[in-house]
Amino acid sequence: MTVIQRVIGVGAGPAVIHTATGDGGRGRFTLCSGVTDGDELQRRDPVESSEPWWKNHPEIEALKEQVLAELREPIDESRRRDPDEPDHVLDEVFTGNRVRALVAAREGLAKARADYDDAVIHARRAGLSWGEIATVLGVARQPLHRRFRGRK
Repeated sequence: MTVIQRVIGVGAGPAVIHTATGDGGRGRFTLCSGVTDGDELQRRDPVESSEPWWKNHPEIEALKEQVLAELREPIDESRRRDPDEPDHVLDEVFTGNRVRALVAAREGLAKARADYDDAVIHARRAGLSWGEIATVLGVARQPLHRRFRGRK
C-alpha cells in the first residue's frame, strides 16, 4: 500500500491536507482531504477512484502547461554555445584525459605517502629524534611518534 500525504499552506492560517492511498499498482486510489486550523483537522469524506490523485490536479496541470509553453518558445540564439569552443564533456568522452589525470593523481598520492613513510623511518634509523623529524616535517611530535613508533 502506498500512502502519499501533502500539506498545503502550513503557517499561521488553515492548511489543506491531501492523503492519497494506493493499492500497490493495481490501479485503485483513495483520496482523502481535510482542512486544519491549528490542531483540529476537519476531514472530508474519502473519494475512491481508479484515477491517480495527480491525474487532474490543478497545480500539476499548471506546471505541465508552463513546461509546454517554455518548450514552444523559440531558442534564444544568444545562449547557444560557440561551435568553435571545445566541448569539455565530449572531449572527456572521446579522450578520457580527466579520468587518466585522476588515476595518476591517486597513484602519485599513494607514492608520496609511501615516500613520506620511508623518509620518517630512515630518519629514525639515522638517529634523528621524533622532535627533530616533526620540526622538519612541520607536524606535531606526538602524533608522528604514535603513527611510526612500531616501524623499523
